[in-house]
Amino acid sequence: MSEPQPTMIYQHSDHDRQREVAAGLDGMVRAERAKHHTDGRPHHTQESSAG
Repeated sequence: MSEPQPTMIYQHSDHDRQREVAAGLDGMVRAERAKHHTDGRPHHTQESSAG
């Protein structure tokens, strides 16, 4: 049987890494969209997401 503490640390660090990757991708998408968006109006309203 494995120890619960190392498992929890791994799961936590994996979750943090996923959030970092998602934030990086979000920034890349927003930057690319901004290059093509010139009229000053938002294309979409920003919705809050759970989690």
